Amino acid sequence: MAAARGSSPRGRGRVSEGSITAFQADVARLFFALPETGSFLLAGGLALVAHGLTDRPTEDLDAFTSKAGDVSKAAEAFVRAAIEKQWTVDRVQESETFVRLSVAGEAALIVDIALDSPPDLPPTMSILGPTFAPKELAARKLLALFDRAMPRDFVDLFRLVRHWDRDELMSMAASIDTGFDVAAFATAMRQLDRYRNEDIPIAAAELPELRSYFHAWVDDLASAGRSGHQQSREDS
Repeated sequence: MAAARGSSPRGRGRVSEGSITAFQADVARLFFALPETGSFLLAGGLALVAHGLTDRPTEDLDAFTSKAGDVSKAAEAFVRAAIEKQWTVDRVQESETFVRLSVAGEAALIVDIALDSPPDLPPTMSILGPTFAPKELAARKLLALFDRAMPRDFVDLFRLVRHWDRDELMSMAASIDTGFDVAAFATAMRQLDRYRNEDIPIAAAELPELRSYFHAWVDDLASAGRSGHQQSREDS
């Protein structure tokens, strides 16, 4: 993954994506400038914003590697560098494969440094540093909805399916995570009904369309499942 980093993003130009704060940019650039972070890629909501795929504000920075030993090394190096910049760093959670840090300077940010599966597609460079390819970011966001079905996951995926075919995203999700299951994914999407409108970080005018979209997707998957089951019975 290190070869995909390209030139260092340190201090290059001005961050242009409206939902990225100056502090987020400073933290990302500091992290990816460190030698110990050479195997890491930016993921999650901030990576989506960096590629202009969503405008939803986020308070997290997710950095993933497929090399288990690099998590602790990167975390320690980043903590030292952050303290040198006179930022406050609190260790919220820590293990060999996952470290969560709360970083405070002119603003505050949660930094998750974690072990994850290697990229399916060649990584790319963003204004914040190296990331998973945009399409893979979308597939991984689909997996995030599958795993946890948080309000922000629905909003992000609602934006992302405008760029890629959702069947292709589900196929890539299954390639990334062999535990992905279409029926369980449909169940996860039904969790949208648990959330009040005010829980979902999207403009009120877009809420009816968002809810309608996911309800229709669940129905489509159910119909496809029934058709497949019927075909199997006819073939047997």
